Amino acid sequence: MTEQKTADQSGSKRLSVDIPSALHKHLKRLSIEQETTVRELVVQALEQQYRLRSNDQESTRI
Repeated sequence: MTEQKTADQSGSKRLSVDIPSALHKHLKRLSIEQETTVRELVVQALEQQYRLRSNDQESTRI
């Protein structure tokens, strides 16, 4: 049996956010058009908005 990594073990954290249904629908449509995931769209948007790099330890340190 293979062991799956949890979000924390893979260097990620889970974030649950309620967003309007219309926004989710728009993101889902964009993800299909751009052949990516909603997760990746959200991560890219957050990185751009706050000028962060998720692989940059300095910007993610609290």
